[in-house]
Amino acid sequence: MHLALVVPDAKVALLQNLRQQRLMRPLLIAVTDPQLLTPELRDQQRQELAGTQGRLSLQLQPLVSKDLFFGADGQSRFDGLLTTAEGGSSWAVLHPRTTLIAPFEDRLAGELVWAIAGDDAALRRYINAWLAREQARGQMEALFDYWVRLSPSERTGR
Repeated sequence: MHLALVVPDAKVALLQNLRQQRLMRPLLIAVTDPQLLTPELRDQQRQELAGTQGRLSLQLQPLVSKDLFFGADGQSRFDGLLTTAEGGSSWAVLHPRTTLIAPFEDRLAGELVWAIAGDDAALRRYINAWLAREQARGQMEALFDYWVRLSPSERTGR
């Protein structure tokens, strides 16, 4: 799992240029996962966004629901939504006026495990069959690069 930001399209350039251009106000990032609201993680994000020499006031604002970020008020109030890159890609597709950016690359990453309920044999079979098919096609590395590392792969052409 990799941390990333879902950003309103109008604010993408702002977030991508924080190392070159100092922001004269606090950067306000919405967060719905309370486990991501730690001072240590905030400081790591600040350093990743502004660089070691950069100065940035970063505020993490807890939200009870991602829907509050995607509403008109949320889009104007917040500069981004901190989420996983894997989940954020879906949110960015569902909300076309947003973009997923991965400024942290793999520096703020963790392991991801899917738990499947013991009685959901159909889902388990589906996931196992899909994984076996992609492995047989030699696509595991390309899929990992594309969906997890968020880098285009020569094999997928994306």
